[in-house]
Amino acid sequence: MVATSLRCARMIFAPNIVVKVLFVLFGVAFACPIQAQIGRSRAPSPSKPVQTPTPPSPPTLNLMPLPKVISASRNIKLWDTSGQPTLQIDPNTGDINALALGTKDGQQTLISGGADGVVRLWNLASGAPGDTLAVNHGPITALAISPDNMILAVGAADGTISLWAWKQGRLLAAVPAHSDAVTGLIYASDNHTLISASADRQIRVWLLLDNGRRIVLRSSILAHDAPITGIALLSGGTQVASVSEDGYLMIWDLATGAQIRRIFVCERGVTALAVSPDGKTLATGDFNGHIRLWNAITGMPLTFQGNLPQPPRTLLWSADGTMLVCGAADNTLSFWNVNTDKQVACIAAHDSPVRALVLAP
Repeated sequence: MVATSLRCARMIFAPNIVVKVLFVLFGVAFACPIQAQIGRSRAPSPSKPVQTPTPPSPPTLNLMPLPKVISASRNIKLWDTSGQPTLQIDPNTGDINALALGTKDGQQTLISGGADGVVRLWNLASGAPGDTLAVNHGPITALAISPDNMILAVGAADGTISLWAWKQGRLLAAVPAHSDAVTGLIYASDNHTLISASADRQIRVWLLLDNGRRIVLRSSILAHDAPITGIALLSGGTQVASVSEDGYLMIWDLATGAQIRRIFVCERGVTALAVSPDGKTLATGDFNGHIRLWNAITGMPLTFQGNLPQPPRTLLWSADGTMLVCGAADNTLSFWNVNTDKQVACIAAHDSPVRALVLAP
């Protein structure tokens, strides 16, 4: 009887033991991969190199040689072909509004005029000061040297034009040419024809007689509805282009005074004008900071357009006609390749607006 009871007990409890053993073994087998996975997830990952974001590259500019130019603001600087200043002149006379280049005693001579009403001569090689010409008609606003290098024409804020034998420092003649400031002077190739423009809206053509001792008015054109800001001679001296605060570029026949072309440029006004060396292209700068090119024969706009944060004050073409130099109200000089429509360089040139430019020899 006892033996029978023990057999029954083993039969009852054996399956439970088996189940428990299987359960434990199954749990271990099941838990090991989980622990292994947990262990893998907590294990430190291999170190990776830290990648620092690469900053954007600065804009690259074409390193083609720049034209050598002379710029004027409250001082004068000569710039080399890499855009570096090689000479600085500090007259300490206020704003310098006009520049011209001549030759005296075999030396390249820079001529400047500005707020103090005095024309000053400078040795271009050394920057040393030379003679001065006391004009006595208020601030000087325009300068031009005759093609034969003999007579300097000086335009003043009171509208006077005076002629000087500048190498000798001698006044030849003076005339009340305009009722407001003279804003442009250009000699024709014949040495005795001078074209002037003024804030009084007039373009006038003058004959210089007796080796500059007399100035005779040949013709006058009421060209614009607001002050004229620039003029340029075209077509072998038979036409003149003008720009104005009225926003227009105009082209005139000098012989008859007839209007040849009237081109709208900018509603806020045009600030600067320059003609290419071959006479085929005009460049304008306006109050919106735009530089535009125009076909001088047809008056049609060309594709080039430069944009500046401040208005251009003066424009200058390189001798080969491939580059345009702009002096602006934000004190900068910018150089533009007209064949690629790209800005080549921009220089923080002065501490005040750039008011005058000439090509350096």
